[in-house]
Amino acid sequence: MYSWDDILIVGDSWCSERDDLDHWPNLLLKELTGISTGIPRGQGFPGCSWWSIRNKLFDELKVSPAKVIIIIHTESTRIPSDDNSPMTVNMAFRTITVKGRWDTRKKELRARAAAEYYSHLYSANFHMWAERKWFEELDNFLISHENAKIIHLYGHRTIIDNSYEFKMGVTVERHLYHYFAQNTLDMAYPNHMNITNNRKLALCLKDMVLNYKGHGYVHRERLFEK
Repeated sequence: MYSWDDILIVGDSWCSERDDLDHWPNLLLKELTGISTGIPRGQGFPGCSWWSIRNKLFDELKVSPAKVIIIIHTESTRIPSDDNSPMTVNMAFRTITVKGRWDTRKKELRARAAAEYYSHLYSANFHMWAERKWFEELDNFLISHENAKIIHLYGHRTIIDNSYEFKMGVTVERHLYHYFAQNTLDMAYPNHMNITNNRKLALCLKDMVLNYKGHGYVHRERLFEK
């Protein structure tokens, strides 16, 4: 049985909602520790780049090591910031097309600046190179946590993204977007998935932790069916 400190979950919006047992980070924590209350260790950063995930992961592991480390990697195209401000291509351009999209002038100006960046300065090659350097840095960093059970997941990947296979940890090849559920006026789906799939993901990750395949293993099948 693990303790609360043993489980660390970081990533983007695919793990940001962690308030009750209908959210997969909370259910996974309960399944591995027996703890059914409280917020799991770590954080998900909706709309933020890998820079936010990196800093949170490193900060957490400086304070205390973890026995289970789950990292959800995000899109390489997002613009980094030191204050964890979210900024994606879609967020930037929705500012131009949707009136009242932002609730403050500062957020609107930031998004408009991002739209100009994506229109006139953006380099896909640079963002992919930077992401790969992050993956290499992470692999080297995790050597000092080789006794931990490490799982890498991707929220959303495209055919032009890096096909990096981590030496430290188990890499789940197929991205979570397969289970995506669009929010509606009547229903907001936690972590982009319906409640059933939140539960399925938690139980699948529990099995991967308890039956850990070893560092360098690539899980190529779907985690579960919709």
